[in-house]
Order: sequence, then C-alpha cells, then structure tokens
Amino acid sequence: MTPADRPYTVPAWAGTAVIGATAVFDPWGWSVFGPAKLTAVTVATMALLAAALLSSREGRPFLLDHTSGVIGALLLMWIVLAASVGVDRLHGFIGTPDRRMGALTWLLFGAAFVGGQQLREPEDRRLVWRGAVVAGLIIGGYGAIELVFGAPVATSLATDRVGGIYGQPAYLGAAGVLLVPIAVVRALPGVETDRWRWVAAAAATLLVIAVLATQTRGAWVGLVAALLAVAGRVVPWLRRWPAAGIAAIALTVVLAVVTPLGARALSSFDLGDGTAGGRLDEWRVGAAVLADRPALGVGPEGYRVVFGSFVGAEYEQKYGRAVLPDRVHNGALDVGVSSGIPGMIGYLALLGVVLIGAYRRSRSASSDREKLVAGASFAALVGYVAQQQFLFPLAEIDPIFWLFAGMALAASPKSEDGEDHPDEAAVRPGAVQRRTVGGGLAGVLAVVALIAGGFDVVADHRLGRALDLASRGEVDAAVAAADSARAIRPDSIRYHFAAAAIASDGGRGALELAMDRNRAGLARSPDDPALRLQQAELLSEAALDDRSGADRALAAWLALADMDPNRSEVQLELGVAHYRVGAVDEALAAWDRAAALAPSSPAPLVNQGLALAEAGRTAEARAAIDEALRRSPDFLPARELLAVLEDAGDG
Repeated sequence: MTPADRPYTVPAWAGTAVIGATAVFDPWGWSVFGPAKLTAVTVATMALLAAALLSSREGRPFLLDHTSGVIGALLLMWIVLAASVGVDRLHGFIGTPDRRMGALTWLLFGAAFVGGQQLREPEDRRLVWRGAVVAGLIIGGYGAIELVFGAPVATSLATDRVGGIYGQPAYLGAAGVLLVPIAVVRALPGVETDRWRWVAAAAATLLVIAVLATQTRGAWVGLVAALLAVAGRVVPWLRRWPAAGIAAIALTVVLAVVTPLGARALSSFDLGDGTAGGRLDEWRVGAAVLADRPALGVGPEGYRVVFGSFVGAEYEQKYGRAVLPDRVHNGALDVGVSSGIPGMIGYLALLGVVLIGAYRRSRSASSDREKLVAGASFAALVGYVAQQQFLFPLAEIDPIFWLFAGMALAASPKSEDGEDHPDEAAVRPGAVQRRTVGGGLAGVLAVVALIAGGFDVVADHRLGRALDLASRGEVDAAVAAADSARAIRPDSIRYHFAAAAIASDGGRGALELAMDRNRAGLARSPDDPALRLQQAELLSEAALDDRSGADRALAAWLALADMDPNRSEVQLELGVAHYRVGAVDEALAAWDRAAALAPSSPAPLVNQGLALAEAGRTAEARAAIDEALRRSPDFLPARELLAVLEDAGDG
C-alpha cells in the first residue's frame, strides 16, 4: 500500500480541525468572532493532543523534540507561576473575555505543539496541508467579499481596513501570513494533484489580497520576511521565469500608486505622531513595566491593569485613551511583561529552536518535493514570528503556528515520498500506559472545553438580546436578559459590566441595581480599569440625588487618579467630584491637569470657566472660555457661558 492509499489517522483529522476551527464564527452572537471561534479552536486542539497520546496504543511511536520540549515545559511552568502571583490572578489563568490569553491558553499552545510533532506520516501531513489550503480559501474568500461588498457580518470596528473572519485587520493579517506560504507551495507543479493545485492557487491569491486589504504593516513585514526566508529557492525560479518577477514588481508599483497601500506603507517611516510613532511609544511603556517587574512581570492579562501607572503625560496628549491598551504590540515584549525577563528569554529561545529546526529540515529533506514543502513550513513560521513583533500572541491563531512548529520539528519516520526513516524508536509498554491515561485526560478536557464554550456562546447570545432590548427602550427585559448571561458565565467580567451599563439606563432609581452588578464584576477583578471607571461614574450619577454620596464618588475618582494619574478623562471627572464637595481649588487644579492632558478638548476649560464665574473671578473665567473656544470654536457650552459673561459685563 502506498502512502497516498493509506487512510488518514485520527490525529491528522484533529490537526486539520485545529486549522479549520479558526474559520468558525457565530453570526447570531453579540461577539461574532469570539466565543464560538475560541471554543472550536480549544476543543480541536485538545482533541489533537488526546488523539496523539492515544495513538501510541496502536504501536505508533510518541516522539518529542528534546530541546524544544525542555524549553517549552520550563516556559509554561514559569508562565503559570507568573499568573499565580500576577496583578489579576483570575484572568491570569483564564484570560479576559476579549483576549483569552491566560496561562490556560499557553498550555493550549503546548498541546498543539506536542500534537503537531506526532504528525509524521506523509499522508497525515498531506491532509493537514490541504486543510490549511481550504482554511485559506475560506479566510481569504471572506476577506475578498468584505473588500468588494462590505462585511457579511457587521461589527463595531467599521473602518476602511478589512478584518475578515476575525473581525480584526491585524488578526486577519497574521492568519494570512501563516497560510500564504503553504498555499503557494501546494499550487506548484509536482506537489499536489491538478485539482488541489487550482484550489491552492485560488487560496493563495485570495489570502494575499486579504493581507494587503488589512492595511496591517506588521503583516506586510511578515510576508516579506517569509519571502526572504526562501529567497535562495525563489531567485533560481525567477531566473527561469523572469516575466513572473517583472509582473509582480509592476503589480506592486501599481498598487502603491493607485491605492492607499503606498501611503500606508510609507507612513511606517514616520516615527513622529503617526501609527509607527505610537507603536514606539507603546513599546516604551511596555519596557517600563518590564523594568519595574523584571522577574515575573505583571502576569498574563495584567498589562491592562498597570498600564495607566506607567503612562506619561506626553503619551496621553498625543494619543488619548479612547481605546485602553491591554497588550504590548510586540510579541517578545508582551511575553516579557506577562512573565518577566526569564519568560521573554524562554519564549525567544523556544522560537529560535523551532526556526532553526525548521530550517534544517528544509535543507536536509530527501527530495525536491519535500524540500519545497518543508521550505513552505519554514517560511510560514518565519513570517508569523516577524509579524508578531508588531502584534502579540493570539489565542485564535497561535495554535496553528504551534501545530506547524511541531510538524516542522517532528522526527519523521518516513519522508513525504514514503521512504523509511532508519532507527525508528520503540515505545515501552509502560510509556504507552501513561500516555493512554494522558490521552484520556486530554479527551475529558476537550469535553469540558466544549461544555464551557457552549455556555459562553449561549451567554453571548443572551447579551446580544439584552443589548437589542435596551436599544428599544425595554430596560427591565434587557436587564433580565443580561442577568441571565451573568448567571450562565459568572466568571466573565464582560457580562457583569454590560449588565451594569444596561441597568444604569433605567434611570436614577435603577442605579443601585447597576452598582450591584458592577460590584459583582469587581469581586472577580478588583483593579480592572473599565470596571473601576464604571464604578466611579455610577457613584457620581448616584450623588446627584444623594448629596451624601458625593464623598463616595470623590473617593472612587481619587483612587482612579492614583492608578492612572495621566488620564484626562479621570482628571476631568475628579474635578467635578471635588467641586461637588466644595473643594473648589482642588477642582480647578484637576481641570488644569485635564486641560493639559487633552490639548484639544474644551470641556475642562468650560468647567473652569463656570466655577470661576460662580466665584466672581470673571476675568479668569473669560480667559478659560476664550481658550476653550480657541480649541473648539463651535463648542456650544463655551459659547453659552461666554454670552452669560458678556451679559454680566454689560450689566
């Protein structure tokens, strides 16, 4: 029986499922690209590990690369330790609802890596590569549809950049970088059947278009890095087919001139106030966090908690805080912030071992066909690592990366041409028994992940219904639906936050209900900045009816200002809270700081003008209003206050 005639094994199907799971989404959910996708990826990865462990019962050798295994095990233990002492221990393990990058997700990456190393049979590898092609066709096709017709499923991130089946341009770019080299090589003559070559060619084309349409420069860097990784093989091919190279260069020039892509690429060299400058400034914040906690970092998902303590006034003035940064946009630094310098070194060492091993395999393959396939794997890994230095590890996509990494390091007993590899390792009976237990445990965990993920999907649907009811003014029904979501997933702060926000729309009489739900979220993550901000806002609103509550509101804003002293929004509201308790000088000082931190905002200056006018300091009030109007000439509150001051002056 030839390799092509042999049936695919269960681990191969499971490995293919890991890739396909990233294309899952839930168009009926509130978070379309969230719980369903993450559940599918988690279940598929644990099923891969279970199948890989249990396959040893069938006489298949269970082999692991020793060096990467030791480094990976130490890294995982260190991350678990960092999570156990981090600034947000719950989310350090389970991850936040948005990122899901807790210690458990790192263990998931390890499962994909171990499972990938068991895919050594040529027919198994062929199935996985074909699965990657199909996934690329789906992902690239969805991106192309969004580019031409608009997003098939609307999201809140409506921009001119394509987010595709992930809802995030950077995520789509990362997935494209990982899958493009695989699809390109599967489309070459002699690698696949004619039918699969056409499918692969379509997938590669659509993926490249999607990556370009994301306008994600980190992903573009990744594609270039992937190309350079196999430049030694590309150059001879271009010598044989120079027209292809000329056409590629011409197409690149045309795209750069007639589309926004050229300007977007050139902006990468603007290190001032543009996106590139913002990335450098964010790296500086991350480096400061790492320098402050070099041993264990702040724990996974802890960056969002401590970010405000390390942000300077200049950062706030340039970028504001409309979006709260929760990850460092640099893979190595992000891991360092989460687990300290030892974790960052371990991660870089593991990546180095993987890339070196993949390179060696691509050079030592026994046939031209196998060299092409191994070269594609190496290029995919290089490209992904390169783009990650402008992003961070992703719960949705990194399992594919670690699956490919495991396959690249696999001690293959056979080549893809079916030739026997000498000295195939024997498996001891005792080892088989232990792996059977481990496989059973992995299978149980897959079932647990399926059940927990199913609950999360249901809760997400309930939240979507709650928000829909709230938008129609049915607040009581909306609160009930949101509370149902909280009851299903009480560990998720997302549902507590949303329930509090919905309840607060019921009027001042419902504020206590809102605060109850906010407190439930804070009980799980006491220092979560979004929940702390919501708490202070609710207390301020409650103080409008109950003057005795003004002191509680002030205490909440003072605590926030202590956590995040350079956030203009906090200083603005801190001034209001001071003013309500009669501390006028403190209020003016807070508004001064808010005005300095938000140089284009007129709001703090209007507050100053009103307070100064009430204190009889008319000249100072007029100066504050003049500055507010300079910042925003049509700001109505400033114009109204100016009219009052002029009338008072005339009187």
